[in-house]
Amino acid sequence: MDNITAVMPWVFAAGSLVVVSVMLLVLRRNLTLQNKMRGLEQRFIEQGDLFHAHTTAMKGMEQSLKQVKSELQQAQSRLQRAEQVAPEQTTPPVYRQAINLAMEGHNAKELSERFGLSRGEADLLVSFHQIGGQAA
Repeated sequence: MDNITAVMPWVFAAGSLVVVSVMLLVLRRNLTLQNKMRGLEQRFIEQGDLFHAHTTAMKGMEQSLKQVKSELQQAQSRLQRAEQVAPEQTTPPVYRQAINLAMEGHNAKELSERFGLSRGEADLLVSFHQIGGQAA
């Protein structure tokens, strides 16, 4: 029995050492998992922020798209109204007369002198309304 009582403290010490070692391994594993969890939480927060930023951007794009759509509809409406108006109703008389003469074959110098048009305006009228020197 003396041998057993002499060995008992060593057995308890060895058992305690095993228990402490297991506890340290569990603690180390726990710390590793906590670090991974913090990293995942941080990524989750970053992804949430990114999602919020994308959502905000999408709302802004939606507003911009609505505005562009509205402007397009307004432009289409103006275009339709403009198409309904005959060119004769919108062209000043002096230009109508100059166009008629250009179609008859008169040159830019004549149009410029007769109607007081700039040379550029007269050249433009002639180029639009005469083809290869022939009336359009």
